[in-house]
Amino acid sequence: MLGDASMKLLSRRIRNSNITVHHCKSGVPGPTIAITANVHGDECNGVAVVYRLLDILKQLKCGSVVLYPSLNPRGLQKMSRSLPGWSQDINRRFPGNIKGDELDRQVALIWNDLSSYELSAVIDIHTDSGNSFPYVLVDRVIGSNDRLQRASWELANETGLFSIWEYRLNEYQQYRLDRSLAGAVLNQMKVPSITIEVGPRRHLNSEAVEIAFAAVWRTLYYHKMLPKAPEKTLSFPNGIWRRISGPRSVCEGLVLPVSAVGDRLTEGEVIAEIIDKDGLLQQKIVATETCVILAFPDKGYIASGQTVCTLAVVE
Repeated sequence: MLGDASMKLLSRRIRNSNITVHHCKSGVPGPTIAITANVHGDECNGVAVVYRLLDILKQLKCGSVVLYPSLNPRGLQKMSRSLPGWSQDINRRFPGNIKGDELDRQVALIWNDLSSYELSAVIDIHTDSGNSFPYVLVDRVIGSNDRLQRASWELANETGLFSIWEYRLNEYQQYRLDRSLAGAVLNQMKVPSITIEVGPRRHLNSEAVEIAFAAVWRTLYYHKMLPKAPEKTLSFPNGIWRRISGPRSVCEGLVLPVSAVGDRLTEGEVIAEIIDKDGLLQQKIVATETCVILAFPDKGYIASGQTVCTLAVVE
């Protein structure tokens, strides 16, 4: 047991797995919120966010918080996005199948454990690239449930980060985002959920950890579960935005950002330039509509036809 007399911490492993769960219980009625991290094994900042939360949750005032520091411990050890040896995205398999292949079984164990709680909300922590702007993704409700959709938006807005829609509904389903953890929680459990995207992959970044930690703290404060949270410090464009894949290159080469992540651009403004191995300009990448730059790719050298950036555009 950790914490003071008012908070009890129960730690265990999900049966038949090496996935650890920390259940922080206040002893006072209130919401139950799950914080999940590291479903993509090479996105490790969320593990450190859980480490930070274990300390602040000693002050838990009501309800309970269920922490999953790593949903993919083997992937974490190998710095593998999916389970080691698998190329398919583990975060497109929810709710899984306990009688299926290795990926489906791993996902089903996670899903069954989450389902054992009467959850009020789920916050899934991810990272983007080494050159990205902190943002929160709000999944699409498939069907008509305005209350559930509004609850997810309220949760996202309380993080103090740039909150945006996921892809349009047809693309959302095409990319199987309804089978991501957050998408499945929203559409199958009918529980509000968001995905936080902060910081780089493959290593811990102290600034990114602090940003994501503060974002989660604010959501818990919003639910009256923790004392006053850190002030919102990031600025971002007003309006309602959604995620899209940015323009594609027509040649291979190095991506040289001209504008910075977080910048709001209008049609015709330059996002980046593609230069070749001789240091010569090959292509200018320009905005085709009003947009905000979310991220540039982790790899500086890209192939012809590859997306040059991730953008948010006006919904």
